[in-house]
Amino acid sequence: MSGQRDHGIDALRVCAMGGVVLGHWLVTGFVLGEAGLRTASPLTSMPSLAPITWVLQRLGLFFFISGFTRARSDDKGRFGRTAKAASLFVLAWVFALVVASLLGVSTGTLWFLFPYLVLRLGHPCAKWMVLGVLVPGPLSIVGAWAIPGVLGTAVAEGEFDGKRHGWMPAGGGLCALLLLVTVGGYPVSAVDVPGQGRSKLDPPSLAAIALAVTQTGVFLVIRNREPRPRQWVRWIGGRALAVYLWHQSVLLLAVGFSAALTWVPGVRSLIGSPDASAWVLTRIAWLPVLRAGLVAVTGQHRWRAPRLPRISQVGLGEYCLQRFQTARY
Repeated sequence: MSGQRDHGIDALRVCAMGGVVLGHWLVTGFVLGEAGLRTASPLTSMPSLAPITWVLQRLGLFFFISGFTRARSDDKGRFGRTAKAASLFVLAWVFALVVASLLGVSTGTLWFLFPYLVLRLGHPCAKWMVLGVLVPGPLSIVGAWAIPGVLGTAVAEGEFDGKRHGWMPAGGGLCALLLLVTVGGYPVSAVDVPGQGRSKLDPPSLAAIALAVTQTGVFLVIRNREPRPRQWVRWIGGRALAVYLWHQSVLLLAVGFSAALTWVPGVRSLIGSPDASAWVLTRIAWLPVLRAGLVAVTGQHRWRAPRLPRISQVGLGEYCLQRFQTARY
């Protein structure tokens, strides 16, 4: 089955990437104070929104996909391209992080590159890397995210029939997550909230691992092995890594752009205390700007929509339908 394309995994990659981008967009606020620009979370003042993070926090799916595709791929240069893209990202962020630190913004944003690249490079030893979860320090980060990666490899190699037994990780992970939150004292939020103790993702907490297993199981249960491939899935999937690496840079640019337009009547800046539902609505209203920035960074000019037939060839109704479908993507 090596090299075989799985369209369900392609769709999952887009879903996972969309959750990460949307999650960061909706939970990262910026407040300008005497000490400079600092980050703030709407979950601090609106804790009732915390359960939504169980849907938006999809990092575990990335590692599941990584394990799956690595097992299926014959392309030995894939890791090299991943490392090259990550290196470019790190170099660009070195300058940005220096500026951010001077402004008082947290610089702990690159942690995810370490486990992702290590797991890509050490794929043959991924099953043993799981044991790293028992060791404090950086190895625990790799070991934790190796769990969904190993599950992805098992599904890809046919060692685990996800379609038939996906309910096991879905149900088991959900039960573990509920117990950790209700009995174990873990926070409800699946993402970090300022002022609420250590990070949940760096290193990953038991709740983060349980959530990753749950989401993976849900995907396996509802997975369609051969869904109809969509152009937008192929296009976004091919740029998922670029979007994943650059979306926070685009987020900062969008925030700065909104601040520069505050002189326009009716325009609300994205800089402000995230303490009311109006802040969430403002973030949603600015989503098109985020999308435009991501399109510019990832190079949509490389993609060309298929040429539509003439009305005389297919009829007015079919022509309008195809025009609508192309416009959506």
